[in-house]
Formats: sequence, structure tokens, C-alpha cells
Amino acid sequence: VKHTGFWIRALASTVDLIIFTILGFITMVTFLFATSGNLNTEIFESYQEGSFGVYAEILYTASYLLYAGIMQSSKLQATFGMMLFRFKLCDHEFKKVGFFRVVLRELTTYLSAILLCIGFLMIAFTKRKQGLHDKISKTFCVVLQIYQGYPKKLYAMS
Repeated sequence: VKHTGFWIRALASTVDLIIFTILGFITMVTFLFATSGNLNTEIFESYQEGSFGVYAEILYTASYLLYAGIMQSSKLQATFGMMLFRFKLCDHEFKKVGFFRVVLRELTTYLSAILLCIGFLMIAFTKRKQGLHDKISKTFCVVLQIYQGYPKKLYAMS
């Protein structure tokens, strides 16, 4: 079994964040336009200063947790970024990880980040390429070419 390394995982996370940020921005602009009828600079300034920004950040985080939870606990076991770089999330028996365990894993990525990103750097130095969030949730990422039971349609997508 070949475990997915630090840089590939970082690239996949970047792809997911770019996709999600674009969708979040489109949603925010649509919401602001729908509630005010125009898109002048005063609206964006009030967004940054007001409590709406806090609610938007909470909604963004909750939406990302839902996206990751649904995608990584699905039959694909991967987000779009993971699919692009051909790896998936699994447990220690190479089985699918449940929704709540994926959400726990995603929440503990904040712990990995808070600790001077050492939790992420662990991926480069551990035998199974696990970060702190992987160790806490008892998961790891494996390269798809090695894994036999993966749907062939995924290869055509990436």
C-alpha cells in the first residue's frame, strides 16, 4: 500500500479550498444582491464590519464540513481535490470512513494548524504519512493506483 505524501495532499486541499471559496463568494454575492437589490461598496464594507461576516464564516465552515463529510464518506471516499490527485481516505482496514469520523477529522485539522502546522508536517515524517488529524481520527490516505477496488470511472474524471 502506498500512502499519500505531504505535497500531494497539500495540493488537493488547495484545489478543494479554491473551489469552495469560489462557490462561497458566488453565494455571498447572490445573497447580498438578493437582500439589498444592489452591489455597491457600502454593502461589502458593512459585511466586513458587521455580524454578517461572522455568520458567513460559520456557514462557510459548516458547509465545508458537510462537503468533506459527504464526499469522503461516500463510495468515492474522496473530495474533488483528492480525486484529481488520485487518492482516497480510508480506515486502517482500507474501508470507507463514516460521516461523523470524517467531520471529526476535518475539525481536528484546526488543531493541526494551531500547533504551528506541526500536525500537518507530521505527514512528511510518519511511516503511514499521517498528520495529527489522521492519527486522532484513525484514518490515512492511500494512492488509488495501488487500491484494487476503486471505481474505474474516477480515472476518466481526472
